[in-house]
Amino acid sequence: MVTSLRLCGSRLSLMHRAASTRTIADLVTTLAIDVGSTNAKVGIVHDGTVVAHASTPVDTSTSGPDGAMEQDADQWWSAVSAAIRALPADDRSSIDAVAVTGQMQDLLCIGADGRPVRSVVLYSDTRAAAEADELGTEVDGWADEVGRPPDATSVGAKWRWLQRHEPQTVAATDVVVFGGAAEIVRRLTGVARCDHTVASTTGLYHATDRRWWDPIISTLQLPASPLDDGRPHAVNGAVADTLGLPTTARVVLAPGDAVATTLGIVGTSPDRPYAYLGTSGWVAASTTTMPTSNAFALPGLRQDHWVAAAPMIAAGATVDWARAVLLGDIDHDELDRLTSGVCAAASGVLALPHLDGQRLPEADATARVALVGMGRSTTRATIGAAVLEGVAHALRQLTTLVAPGDGTDGELLVCGGGSRSDSWCQAIADVTGRTVIRTDDEHASLIGAALAADGATAPSVGSDNSFIPDAARHGCHQTVAPAFDDLGPALAPITALLQAAAAQRR
Repeated sequence: MVTSLRLCGSRLSLMHRAASTRTIADLVTTLAIDVGSTNAKVGIVHDGTVVAHASTPVDTSTSGPDGAMEQDADQWWSAVSAAIRALPADDRSSIDAVAVTGQMQDLLCIGADGRPVRSVVLYSDTRAAAEADELGTEVDGWADEVGRPPDATSVGAKWRWLQRHEPQTVAATDVVVFGGAAEIVRRLTGVARCDHTVASTTGLYHATDRRWWDPIISTLQLPASPLDDGRPHAVNGAVADTLGLPTTARVVLAPGDAVATTLGIVGTSPDRPYAYLGTSGWVAASTTTMPTSNAFALPGLRQDHWVAAAPMIAAGATVDWARAVLLGDIDHDELDRLTSGVCAAASGVLALPHLDGQRLPEADATARVALVGMGRSTTRATIGAAVLEGVAHALRQLTTLVAPGDGTDGELLVCGGGSRSDSWCQAIADVTGRTVIRTDDEHASLIGAALAADGATAPSVGSDNSFIPDAARHGCHQTVAPAFDDLGPALAPITALLQAAAAQRR
């Protein structure tokens, strides 16, 4: 669904500040682009610092089958173009490189004419649960070879769903692109490629050999775009002129957003976990060896650089839904005031936060939000706190996958829009028992993309706040953690039955 793009104060953010006064003539200046779930962000990055930035919104459609999540690739391009043109002209004209990152494991069908055949099936789309189960049985060794069991978010399952329900789409498809960054690079250069980070999330990639896994590609007859070889591409002259970019700029397909954000937050420093709180979320950490836990093993910048990432489909999306539906459409500030100092677990209330299904620790496309333990004394504040704590408990589970055996000692960095919430950061500290450090750089993905393109040194992590676990509340969460861990599996057959009943009624 395409909507009009309004570049007004409430929908376009723009900041510009002078670069460092030290000599910078020999440094690379990069236009970094991040195609996110809710916004397309761009920034001019010089020596690891964002000196100008802009963003425009992107819409998501949930119409169609249950679990459907789609966006429009044309809107991706219009949003990125509008944000670039909002940057100062002098900055645009002086860049040396363009580095593009963005959301991963989308499925975008491109026709022989170079145009999208249909809307983008997003990474968070869970309609293909039956197809994932089917392929898991049909293709021997799939989970072992690609590093994890297939689920409804696997690109292969989504492609099989299209084969079954939209054969005309499949027939018209010339090449499949797997993420927002790859599509923007294709429109900038005419070259369709897939970076190795994104490839490793698709369920189609052999991580140890760093190649597409042919048995699943052949079974699906899926025309996957070639893997990127790391070489920069030339920007199309006409596109460069339209956007005010130099035709000499080289275009680099940077790693997907999970790795780019990791680079922008902790660089390649190993074993320092952080949590990203956006519409979706994840916990990730750099490591020098390929992760062997149930977390995603994402190839990084070098053969000895990996990122262990454990994603969740809905983080901020669950909180936003609760604000709108359960709490009377209050804003973020009111939610913070309402839940400040409140511990829902101390009132015997738990929330499962899986608005659109669950990926880890166990995949369950039918998982949904559940509030357990409410009674007459339950207040709006308790409900709000329970949702924040529910996401925090999910992050606790994911942290054990990314940093196994690390217990509750140490720190957990947090970033993303949700990290602006003091109540949420405190809930994460109370639940995990870790000191939560809120990073003060909102442009981590842009800095990380630029780092991948020009090899600049990542800045040290700063903080505008730290949150120390409250001993009493942490003790309460330790007590209820086993109940939270058991709740999802216990409800799984019930939510599956409810989803099946709802599908029959439709």
